[in-house]
Amino acid sequence: MKLQVAKRFFSSVGVKLFLSFWLITITSIAITSAVTYQLAQESIIVPLDHKDIKRLEFIKNKLMSDNPQSIKRVLKRSAERMNAVLFIKHVESGEVLYHHKQFFNPFGTFLKKNDFSNQTTIQFPYFRITGPAHAEVAGQNYQLFIGNKTHHVNFSSIILQLPRWARFIIPIIVSMLLCWLLAKYLTKPVMAIKLAAQKIGDGDYKTRVDKDANREDELGQLARSFNLMAEKLENNIHAHQRLMADVSHELRSPLTRLHITLGLMEKTLPSDEKSQALLERCEREISRLDDMINNVLTLSKQENSIQTLSLQQCNLSKLLVDICDDAKLIANDKRVSISIEIEEDVIIDADEALLAGAVNNVLTNAIKYSEQDKNVLLTLTKQNHNLLVQVIDQGIGVEPAHLSKLFEPFYRVSDARDRESGGTGLGLAIAKQAIDAHKGEISAMNNNLGGLTVEIRLPL
Repeated sequence: MKLQVAKRFFSSVGVKLFLSFWLITITSIAITSAVTYQLAQESIIVPLDHKDIKRLEFIKNKLMSDNPQSIKRVLKRSAERMNAVLFIKHVESGEVLYHHKQFFNPFGTFLKKNDFSNQTTIQFPYFRITGPAHAEVAGQNYQLFIGNKTHHVNFSSIILQLPRWARFIIPIIVSMLLCWLLAKYLTKPVMAIKLAAQKIGDGDYKTRVDKDANREDELGQLARSFNLMAEKLENNIHAHQRLMADVSHELRSPLTRLHITLGLMEKTLPSDEKSQALLERCEREISRLDDMINNVLTLSKQENSIQTLSLQQCNLSKLLVDICDDAKLIANDKRVSISIEIEEDVIIDADEALLAGAVNNVLTNAIKYSEQDKNVLLTLTKQNHNLLVQVIDQGIGVEPAHLSKLFEPFYRVSDARDRESGGTGLGLAIAKQAIDAHKGEISAMNNNLGGLTVEIRLPL
């Protein structure tokens, strides 16, 4: 179950889009960080500080005018006077002299490991070094550098001061947030269209995608196309419903006249056996047509509109018992018995009338196609989070190729399920619409008794 949920999650377009953007961003950040680290080495070159250069020239002249034994003393005095840190590097040996041990590591090490030919200013976190100024003292070549604490720290200095792991994690978090917002922005209209399509599939043909239809991009075009399709579909459905209502009305008028005519004929025709048989045949056909019209209207209404369920607590066990009692009148005429095996006091929230009609259609169908002196079994059991209602008959069953089509309107199977049964071919289709409205499932299968089993699953 968890594997299926994870698979469904990672197959989402939004997740794929988010992960793709995030992976690209992380890769770019990693490469940029690696290159920047190799080039910058915890420092950046900033515009040359000319004020520091002037101070270096002053110290250089001071140093060259004194004797070589006074180098450290000149460094110390000049540094104290200028409130700066001074470094002097011996060109040949690379040794760095300094007057303050606190600032030798890592800045002294940096000066010792690198060669400098042009004057430049190098910014470290909270510290700046400018140099070199070349000086020759007692025949020895030196490079003089001046360092200053920087109280105003720029953004680059702040970044460089952070630990390496922080400099890597922060961009990842920021990129993740930005990519998530981008993915959400791009997939939100798609999700809105998906929800609207589901509502239309449930029968709410007035549903439209209003907000995203104002966008100017491809998603906005998709939303407008969807709204146009929904509008045309709504008009077609309404036209279909009007047509069905008009046709049914036109059919009922001649049926009513036929009923009246039959009533008059019963009074005028001879009361012989042949005449009565013909009249009864006409009455059955008229009644059958009337039932068919009612069923067509019911099915059309259920298929082409939202089922407004009158949900209330329903004792399903008692409801099934009552349905079986009512069906025994039909079963007795065919010498078919009905038995029930149900759990007691099963309570669900349901539209009792709609659900009763569905079960009654299935049970009546089973009785019609059962052979004489056979039994129809109705069961009710709990399975996980569902209720399972089974109607098991002992007829001749149905070919496997026809099972999935039994719930289609007007679909008939030859042989046992022909028109001699008196049905209209709409009972199971109406039952399916009622079960679908309850978020349930209905299916049919052959059983080992040779007949058909219809299963109804309802969520608890």
